[in-house]
This record gives sequence, structure tokens and C-alpha cells, in this order.
Amino acid sequence: ADQRELLDVGRLRDLPPFSMMEGAALRSEWQDGLFIPLWAEDRMQGAFALFSRTPTVFGEDQVGLLKALAKDAAIAMRNARLFAQVHAMGERVRAFSWRMVQMQEAERRRMARELRNEVGQVLSGLRLILQMSRRLPADAAAASLASAQAVVDELITRVRELSQNLRPAMLDDLGLLPSLLWYFE
Repeated sequence: ADQRELLDVGRLRDLPPFSMMEGAALRSEWQDGLFIPLWAEDRMQGAFALFSRTPTVFGEDQVGLLKALAKDAAIAMRNARLFAQVHAMGERVRAFSWRMVQMQEAERRRMARELRNEVGQVLSGLRLILQMSRRLPADAAAASLASAQAVVDELITRVRELSQNLRPAMLDDLGLLPSLLWYFE
């Protein structure tokens, strides 16, 4: 038989690995043994063993049963290993997803702070300019409105910059690699 399928060891006590065993590891009544290796992913994972109390030549039905059990056990071992790998990969994906959510939340906090600090302050200043313009004489109000126009222009520039920082249009136009190369230059 193929060495991957069957190993008939004959008299156990005549083989070096078994002649050294004592006590419960090798029972005194065991005379002959039949081992069928458990192969999974081209590695021997273990073996099924069938022992006899008398010198025995194992029959095809015994060998066939042990081969069938060994095949099923090897598949079960492979499936258990694959399940463990899938589970570990799932844990890595969950950790990565959690990290991504944390990064998104940090970016949202940063953007909210920028909007509040930059845009909010400019809008508050604009409101004050417009409120004061109502109380001024017509010629002074015109100058105040020109100042308000400058504040609006500045605000438009800041909002564009914030928008560009969120998602540069270059990403949509050129793609990631050319955008990164441009940015690095």
C-alpha cells in the first residue's frame, strides 16, 4: 500500500519507537498494529491506529474502515484549521474596521473644529460688520459693505480650501497615483 495510506507495523515491540514505551503508553496486550496516517495539506497530522492482542494480519474491511475514518478526520482537521484562519482573518478585519471608524471620527472632529474656528469666526465677524453698517451714514455704510464683501471673498476661499482638503478634485480627474505624485512634488 501507499505509505500515505497505510503502515502495517507488525510486531509492535520489535520496532524501536515502541520498544522504549512503558506502562499505559503501550499496553502489554498489544501485539500488532495498523496505522493510517492523517494527511492534510501535504503534512501528516497524526494517525489512526488499530491494535490487535494477537499476532494478526489485518483484513481489507479493517483497513478500509480505518482509511475511511482517516480520510474524514483529515478533512475535519483541515476544515478546523481553515475555520480558525477565517476566524483570525475576521478578527483582523474587525480590528481594521474599528481603526478606520476611529480615524474617520478623528477627521470629523478636526473638520468640525476647523469649520467652527475658521468659518464660524469669519461669519461672526461678517455679521458684526453688517449690523454696524445699518447704523452708519450712507457713505460709511458703503465702505463697511465693501469690507463685508472682502470678508465674504475670504470666506469663499477658506471654504474652497476646506473642501479641497476633504477630497481634492484632482483625485476624480487624475486618480490616486498621479495626485499623490503631484502632492509629493
